[in-house]
Amino acid sequence: TKSRSDLSNDQLNILDQYKQGLALFRNKNWDAAMAAFERALVIDGSDGPSKTYINRCLHFKKNPVPAIWDGVFEMKTK
Repeated sequence: TKSRSDLSNDQLNILDQYKQGLALFRNKNWDAAMAAFERALVIDGSDGPSKTYINRCLHFKKNPVPAIWDGVFEMKTK
């Protein structure tokens, strides 16, 4: 397992933006979460997890989650 000291500056920046986006996502702050994930994509446009969460944010903006929500995204299709 890699430690933070094994990662490049770009990887650390992506990780920090992703963690920030994930916290915002869990708090249902879709726009701010997408902005954080998009900042990660500026560093590395192929960052799959950030792309996935941007799509989930867009989904939840159109399909609101219940008041009591555990942060889980349930796939309806493959």
